[in-house]
Amino acid sequence: MQFDKTVTQRHVSIMNDVAKYKNIIRRSVWGAMPPTSPLVPDWGYDSIVVHYTGHNNLTTPHAIQGYDIEHDHFDDIAYHYIIEPGGLVYEGRELIYKGSHTYQQNTGKIGIVCVGDYDSGFLSLLRGHGFSGDPIRHPMIDSLRDLTKYLNIFFAIRTFGGHKEYGFSATCPGDQLLPIVQSIRQEFGFSAPVYRAFK
Repeated sequence: MQFDKTVTQRHVSIMNDVAKYKNIIRRSVWGAMPPTSPLVPDWGYDSIVVHYTGHNNLTTPHAIQGYDIEHDHFDDIAYHYIIEPGGLVYEGRELIYKGSHTYQQNTGKIGIVCVGDYDSGFLSLLRGHGFSGDPIRHPMIDSLRDLTKYLNIFFAIRTFGGHKEYGFSATCPGDQLLPIVQSIRQEFGFSAPVYRAFK
């Protein structure tokens, strides 16, 4: 594996230590496609951004990666971690690389996506998720909380929030999930994101 001078073997070791947490399912195990072009190294994370997969019925790491590459034209899956409703955690983009999950402000931000549609309204209903969106399951929230706690051991996390709190998203991570994200933020004593409007 070739590394930019800003990515060291220590960084890779920490990435691997995080992945050992709760038996995170590595890219090699779930069969991730390789990035379509070289990725930009990143480290020194101080923020976590929580997303949802939304209305598109993306329920597996393969589907999320395929959508991110083919539809959004990213070089790889956008997020560093994927959490299923049942609590399983998958490795997305390797942690040594900058994500593509928060428009024009990915540096220093770990992206975690929760699988499901946690919006209420007719669009959720039309996409088969019910008027209140998908039910929020406790194992997913427990894994989000535990992963956040574990990441905070290795990184000085200061900011924690849902995608729409950072800007450039009207709904993500959904009006049902966002209050839980805010509750976890309060529990850990993290700061709220600074909203950035883009023209």
